[in-house]
Amino acid sequence: MRTSVVLLGLAFHIAFIYSIFDIYFTSPLVHGVPPVPVQINPPAQRLVFIVGDACRADKLFELDQVTHKSHTPFLRSIIDPKSPPPNFATHVHLRGSWGISHTRVPTESRPGHVAMFSGFYEDVAAVTKGWKANPCEFDSVFNRSTHSWGFGSPDVVPMFTHGVPQMRDFCYTPEFENWHENAWLTDEWVFQRMEELFQNATRDPVLNENLHKPGIIFFLHLLGLDTTGHVKRPNSPEYGEHLHYVDGQIQLLIAMMDRFYGEANAQTAYIFTGDHGMSNKGAHGDGDPDCTRTPLILWGAGARDPRLIADPEQQRRVHEDLVATHGWPTPDRFELRHTDRQDINQADMSLLISALLGHSPPVNSVGVLPRAHLDMPPADRARMAHANAQAVVAQYRHKAAQRLGAHRVARLFRPFPEEAALGQAMSHIGRLLAEGQHEQAEEASLQVVAMALRGLSYMQTYDRLVLFPVIALASLGWVLLLLSHVMGWPAGATAATEAEPLARRSLVFAALTAVPAAGYLVATGAPLIHYAYVAFPVLFWTMLVQRFPIRLLGGSGREPGALLSVGVLLLLPVLVLAYHHRELFALLFLALSLWPLLLPLDRRALPLRTRLLWTGSCLALAGCALAPIDLGERPLLRRAGAVLMVVVALATAWRRSLRAHALDVATVLLAAANMACAPLLPALVMHSISWLLLGSVWLRFFLVQPLRTRLWHAASPPRERRLLSMGLSFGGVLLLLGVNFEGLFYLAFMGACFAWLRVEQALEAASPITRPATAGPGGRWVAARLLPRDLWSALVFLCLFHISFFGTGNVASLSSFDVTSTLRFVSVFAPFTMAVLLVTKLLLPFSLIAAVLCAVVRGWRFVYREPRGALLPTECARTGPAATTGMLFATVLLQGDLMALGFFFMVRDTGSWLEIGLGISHFVIANCMALAAVGLYFLADRVLLA
Repeated sequence: MRTSVVLLGLAFHIAFIYSIFDIYFTSPLVHGVPPVPVQINPPAQRLVFIVGDACRADKLFELDQVTHKSHTPFLRSIIDPKSPPPNFATHVHLRGSWGISHTRVPTESRPGHVAMFSGFYEDVAAVTKGWKANPCEFDSVFNRSTHSWGFGSPDVVPMFTHGVPQMRDFCYTPEFENWHENAWLTDEWVFQRMEELFQNATRDPVLNENLHKPGIIFFLHLLGLDTTGHVKRPNSPEYGEHLHYVDGQIQLLIAMMDRFYGEANAQTAYIFTGDHGMSNKGAHGDGDPDCTRTPLILWGAGARDPRLIADPEQQRRVHEDLVATHGWPTPDRFELRHTDRQDINQADMSLLISALLGHSPPVNSVGVLPRAHLDMPPADRARMAHANAQAVVAQYRHKAAQRLGAHRVARLFRPFPEEAALGQAMSHIGRLLAEGQHEQAEEASLQVVAMALRGLSYMQTYDRLVLFPVIALASLGWVLLLLSHVMGWPAGATAATEAEPLARRSLVFAALTAVPAAGYLVATGAPLIHYAYVAFPVLFWTMLVQRFPIRLLGGSGREPGALLSVGVLLLLPVLVLAYHHRELFALLFLALSLWPLLLPLDRRALPLRTRLLWTGSCLALAGCALAPIDLGERPLLRRAGAVLMVVVALATAWRRSLRAHALDVATVLLAAANMACAPLLPALVMHSISWLLLGSVWLRFFLVQPLRTRLWHAASPPRERRLLSMGLSFGGVLLLLGVNFEGLFYLAFMGACFAWLRVEQALEAASPITRPATAGPGGRWVAARLLPRDLWSALVFLCLFHISFFGTGNVASLSSFDVTSTLRFVSVFAPFTMAVLLVTKLLLPFSLIAAVLCAVVRGWRFVYREPRGALLPTECARTGPAATTGMLFATVLLQGDLMALGFFFMVRDTGSWLEIGLGISHFVIANCMALAAVGLYFLADRVLLA
């Protein structure tokens, strides 16, 4: 393939990945909307808002299965009248409501806090814009407060203090977030700073005055639960103990505020919730239900008392109705079915805070007033619901005006179908409030909110009707271009007499498609990125027109390119299903384990040990695919992998050359020793050794060795020795990044890779058939064709490449990786450093299989003829011509893009957040894996095996 086409394809893949966020997940922010005034008597004078980072709803509400006691007895006594009351006197009303706060993807701290305090959901890609700074300005409940104080993580609290002069933040240093220390220390720091604030107020009259003003907010961010969950897992006893600690500290906090405010503390409202949950594996970010369900407990001023439900039929309606419970009936282990449960969406929290303090809703809020949690007079509740409706309608109308204003031709604008009904409903609410019909006005307001949210969604996805078919046509055109290359349909395959008509045809086609498309984009005021989206299908289909007439079936349909394409197409449905069901990889490798046993090769051509190595490795990989994804830390498996890795390294050095593999053995031994002695070593020593090993491996194979070969023309070691060195050294680094059976998996994977190389070499040596190729002037290779049996090589590579990702417990989710695997390199929370280490963990097996494929291709033989058609073919001593590399490039991209195109149609923005998150993850992973396979192949060809 020409370099220009390759670069065009790379640009398209970047745009292809980005397009789903333009189509499905555009930014919800609407700037320039004025706040809606609210005239109510606030039920609370101040609010204490406590966020347990990564606090799972089920872990807080459930009773311990052994002791039959709650981990949070104080919080449970607030929502369960049957629980024993706390044994201390307070002015705060210790009765309140409870429910589940349902979050959205990405289930990370930043989007979660933005949803709670600003009332809108950031687009899914916002998590990539950073944890510590906002990508854009937005309104929040702190802007409306008289004064606010925030305590907690430097990655969360400062998000809301920028540009808010009435808010002060108190944050510990990033080094305080040490995962090797007691996770309670960060939470203890928060409660201590809160206590110091009240102590300072006794000596500071200005601070004392500010603390007694109405409409103030205290925000406490407790990071410790997130750290405990990551390191120990949410199902661990340590997680329950941490919940018990937080529960006790909240009780002490109320007692401290009682001492400061006295009877005025009765006007304080308290909320406890979580920004997101956490999966059993100790990860979050995706739409796993354990990540999207967080607890909500409201008590104090303005909180509704818990309602007892004695009727079993009513209990079923409250706790089992799939709509009311968001598809998650109350588990029996909660033992809370006798109380009323009221679920909310996370964005509704901003309306809850605004109603408690009598403030205007944040201007970008899309939340709905959670009236079932509030103890307010009907008139005030109706006015707050009306303000809720006015705020959402204002956003919709502002967004609609922006859309209409961008159109240069107003007739092309498509208005919201319910626009007229929306205006009538708003007028009706005004009449109901004037007549004192507060309950009817409240109901009508919530109906208007739902209608306005549909209108806002319509405007946010306004471009989907155009962008979706454009991206689909571009993807299909690119796939057909790749298919034409694999099938052997070069651009110059047509007769010379047809060249001029085809050129005219392509120009006419480009004009007929590009001019109307550009005119529509100009008329609708489309952004520049839309021009790029439209340019891709025009270019791809114009290039396809240049290739006509095409032999649609490639002659008899038995050509190597046709067989290769058909074989890939047959495998794709299995691989697509395996993204959802990892067990299919086990079946696939069980079938592959029989392959060498069925080959018509004698033991001299293919030794029995190679056959057994392949079969045993495939069976082991099948077992890895069946392992549970939430296995967690398994020190015994980790140590077993380290011991076997050391044995394999020593045996390899003993059998081949101790001198040649001395560095590999040293890498494995040092990694195993560092892993085994980690509890005894100071953190600095352990981290230094880990980084030293990682850096030395990357420098050795990706810089020093290629430079020695290319610049100083040093003798290159034999290809198989270099592959063995690479495999062993990568295995040593993988030991440092493992948490359970990664070492065992990598040994099986490495065995399968080297057995595959031996089998391919045996097949190549035993086959009398060589690949046909042609050469141009000066011996430059211009074309090469693959053999039908090379189909199998491509299929095996695809299977090994995918199992290298899914085999270690990963699922098709961008957040399925265990961050505790990075603790031998870092001990403080460093998101981007951890992300680099997790990507490195993926690249190690990826690089090995890419290098093995490169070695397989370099072993192929070719026969070529002179351009004018020499009678006697000449066998080429040089193997792996560039033309065949280009065909492999196209083949790998073809299968990846066909999978990505299928996942593109599966992406959705409705349904459960698990389905939405997985749709995004599948699409992104399929694209990235196709690009990674090609990129790593060329890296291996030009660097690793240079």
